[in-house]
Amino acid sequence: MIKQYSHYVDSKLEWIGQVPAQWRQTKLKYITSISKGRKANEDFQDFKEGMIAYLSMEYLRNQTEHPFYVFADDPNVVLVDEEDLLILWDGSKAGEIVKAKKGALSSTMGKIHLDADYFDLNFLTYYLKNAEKFIQSNTVGMGIPHVSGEILRTLFVAFPSVKIQNK
Repeated sequence: MIKQYSHYVDSKLEWIGQVPAQWRQTKLKYITSISKGRKANEDFQDFKEGMIAYLSMEYLRNQTEHPFYVFADDPNVVLVDEEDLLILWDGSKAGEIVKAKKGALSSTMGKIHLDADYFDLNFLTYYLKNAEKFIQSNTVGMGIPHVSGEILRTLFVAFPSVKIQNK
């Protein structure tokens, strides 16, 4: 169990409220980099040697067992590993945060790479899952909503030490 802190401060984020005064705050752009997915040159319904799954949201949500496949050496694909952190960039649920499966990132998603060693990926995942509604309420675009890169990059992140993050 995490102990109660003696002093709290306003996080300046309505969806978080107050955070312990000892916690640090930064913007997401200072601890992560984001790689936007791109469309593969060609996709296939049947698996062949040298191919990997093309990661659609339906496949990541386990709504289909049969993904499309792309060649792993296609210069357009962005490769992701199991447990990488992804964000749905376009569509009605733009801003949704999901964990990856091994494969190629679809063109409607972005891979969030943690660049800071003073941050735990699981903590960041939980944090961003809690920020989903905020990110989704600030999407841009006519017709098809898109994540606002500026909103995402400047998202404030409040965090304790790595030891507390791991707890």
